[in-house]
Amino acid sequence: MRNKKVIFIIVTICITGYSWAKTSTSRKTLEQKKVKLQKEIKLTQDLLKKTQYTKEASLSDLATIEKQISLRQSLIQNTESEVKNYSSLIQNKLDTLQTLEMTLRQLKEDYKRSIYINYKYFRLTDKLLFIISAHNFGESVRRLNYLRKVGEQRKMQFKEIQHIKASL
Repeated sequence: MRNKKVIFIIVTICITGYSWAKTSTSRKTLEQKKVKLQKEIKLTQDLLKKTQYTKEASLSDLATIEKQISLRQSLIQNTESEVKNYSSLIQNKLDTLQTLEMTLRQLKEDYKRSIYINYKYFRLTDKLLFIISAHNFGESVRRLNYLRKVGEQRKMQFKEIQHIKASL
């Protein structure tokens, strides 16, 4: 019986030793797993931080791009306003040009008519006879002044036509 007890104790010690050995092996394995998992957790935390930074950078980039779009839209609106203003200015200039051309045409017609009438009715001999046929000297002077004024008026009309032509 004593042998049985000794065998029993030896078997118990062996089993306990084996289980302790197994426990210490599994404890080491668990510690290694724990360290490995802690490293993985740290790595994932770092990745999350990088992702957060990237996300913030992306959001910042997005906000910057939206601001650029807004500014460019404002620039486009400003340019469209300038185009409208210049179009209006061009139209006003075209209207003024048409008015000046019509005025020039009318002045040319008036000048032609005046020259024609003057030529037809007041040739040089006619002018001389017009002055001489006065009843007195004062009337002759008035007629001479009248003919000078008519000549000056023709010269002024001609200068006005030239000025309008030059401005066109």
